[in-house]
Amino acid sequence: METVLAIIRQDFEAANLAFDADDFGSMNTYANRIMANAILIPEGQVLALLGFFLKDVAVEYLTLRGRREDTAFATAKALGRQYLDALDKSLKTKRLSGDELWNQYYQFDNEIREFVKDSFEQKIYSADNAPFTRDAFKWFIGFLDQERETLLNPRNMLLEGILNEMGRIYKVHGGTLIEVYALSLLMALQRYHAYLRYEFTGMEGSIYSNNVRKRLFPLVDRVVNVLSKGEGLDTSEINSILWDSIVEWRKAFIRLGELPTRARRREVAIERGIEIPADLKQKITDSLTKSLEREVH
Repeated sequence: METVLAIIRQDFEAANLAFDADDFGSMNTYANRIMANAILIPEGQVLALLGFFLKDVAVEYLTLRGRREDTAFATAKALGRQYLDALDKSLKTKRLSGDELWNQYYQFDNEIREFVKDSFEQKIYSADNAPFTRDAFKWFIGFLDQERETLLNPRNMLLEGILNEMGRIYKVHGGTLIEVYALSLLMALQRYHAYLRYEFTGMEGSIYSNNVRKRLFPLVDRVVNVLSKGEGLDTSEINSILWDSIVEWRKAFIRLGELPTRARRREVAIERGIEIPADLKQKITDSLTKSLEREVH
């Protein structure tokens, strides 16, 4: 455990340097390394959570860099620096805990939302409406439960579509930590499903559907069940589901390598539920793809 923790501290320090240099593609790579190294040990759950959040931060700033003027971007970066400093302190004092990581991430995520909004959204959606977000998320989780058979179609975009809707609602209306749990669990599901779709599309239809039923549906069941509890959420179960999803996703990466560019575009489009112009989307895709290519060459 101590050896892996020391290695992950190095991964984190590399991500820190990349953040300061505005090299968010490399930061994404180092976040992936944290998750990849965390799965090597049974106690890696909390460390994987660290990498999961850093990856989200990297993608967030990749987007902001192309959408915000220099002054606003500098202010947004100050929030990111404050967040990374808090993580650094926790790592150095060996006080990492799942609850602490979730709370730190939620605070950052809630503050950065103002920079993710476009100028019109900033003017109109000036006050949060967390009850609306909560009700909307409940509807989408119920929709996922009802429509899960859609996942058996290799051309489906169910998880991407749900994430897009939930992401844009959270962006402009805000929410609580419960909504961040939901977005994170569905994001991890989507990343794993993208590999299942890539691995088995083109094979006999039953091969794809059987693998989705066997590998993905149990995770879908757990996500629906835990998020249907409302205020009585079990954070240990949240962490367990996220951990299992990350482990399966990283194993799929080992088996299959990086997804082709076309599949990567799907992931970029729904990372945060942000409407991204086509040219910027391509730049982000290229940056993320290049950062991961460095890992496999």
